[in-house]
Amino acid sequence: MKILHICNDYLGSKVHKSLYEEIDSYDVSQVVFVPFRKGQDIARNRVTFQAKDSFVVFSKQIKLYHRFFFRLKIKMLLKSFYEQVNTTRVDAIFATTLFSDGSIALDIHKKTGIPYIVAVRSTDIDVFMRFRPDLNNLCLDILNHAKYVIFISDSLKFKFFKRINNQHRLQIEQKSKIIYNGISKEFLANLEQKKNNIKPWKIIYVGSLIRRKNVMRLMDSVVKISNKGKNIQLNIYGKGGGLENDVVDYSKKYPTIIRYFGSIDNQMDLIKKLRENHVFAMPSYRETFGLVYIEALSQGLPIIYAVNESVDKMIDGVGESCDPFSITSIENAIQRILDNYDSYDLLKIDFGVFSWKNIAFRYIDIFQKTISTTNEN
Repeated sequence: MKILHICNDYLGSKVHKSLYEEIDSYDVSQVVFVPFRKGQDIARNRVTFQAKDSFVVFSKQIKLYHRFFFRLKIKMLLKSFYEQVNTTRVDAIFATTLFSDGSIALDIHKKTGIPYIVAVRSTDIDVFMRFRPDLNNLCLDILNHAKYVIFISDSLKFKFFKRINNQHRLQIEQKSKIIYNGISKEFLANLEQKKNNIKPWKIIYVGSLIRRKNVMRLMDSVVKISNKGKNIQLNIYGKGGGLENDVVDYSKKYPTIIRYFGSIDNQMDLIKKLRENHVFAMPSYRETFGLVYIEALSQGLPIIYAVNESVDKMIDGVGESCDPFSITSIENAIQRILDNYDSYDLLKIDFGVFSWKNIAFRYIDIFQKTISTTNEN
């Protein structure tokens, strides 16, 4: 079996590397086609394949104007793809995003008959489906020709079907699957139970310092709680993203409440820091999944997250949701989790669901079904 991955974010996220390495361990051949942007490091997230005929290939460079001219971008990427990749031995295609990758998969499918599955991510819903109604027909064409539609989280599926017309809903629902992303083996090998019978006061944030991760509102919320006489401390780990200077300045203004430590690059160091805290908080919006929520849960920390985003609707009773655009809502979520700390049941979580080995097996099963049903037809 040979799988073609079309992966728009291969260089930006480690989840694809983790998945491809585990699929490789099952001796499945893989070709990864990566749309390439200026300034990206092609050595990042490099996979050393063991299976025969597996490799990564990069497109010609995407230009800045392609951001505004979607169809021109896809036309360029398709030309680059056909110049570099021989599809004669490819059995199935996995498009990792609905619009940018799905458009390429659809064209290949129509030219070659190779079946494909497509994943839906946050950008597909919150950007393309919201702001590009001119691409609605293309979206439906991609969905209708896909053998399976993969959602990375329950909340994404919920948000997606709110935007799908009832006329198309049933057909898409029948071939929809939810497959979560995984966490690293270090976390699964070092699970920690929640700290009970304590007075929680240390909150930890781990993530890049970009606007949608919402660290500024989180800091405001923690300061408001502290001003009401609550013993509370927010420990921030992360860097870059445009808000780093703002976070540094804020932490200097409230040094006993907000503490900024920079990034954590080592998994075991992250495990140690998570265990030193009591609650994990990241009220981010437009979040596809958020591995760090599961990593925090694996170390015994209940979580604070945005309603209808990321891990919402995935596991009940492990934290508190909030409106990410309301400081008061975030403040109330923190207060609830501090007041009811012992009530969150983290022992019920099956962390095997977040094992990359198990996740890769599920994808391989879907690839096999995709291929077999196509051959039957």
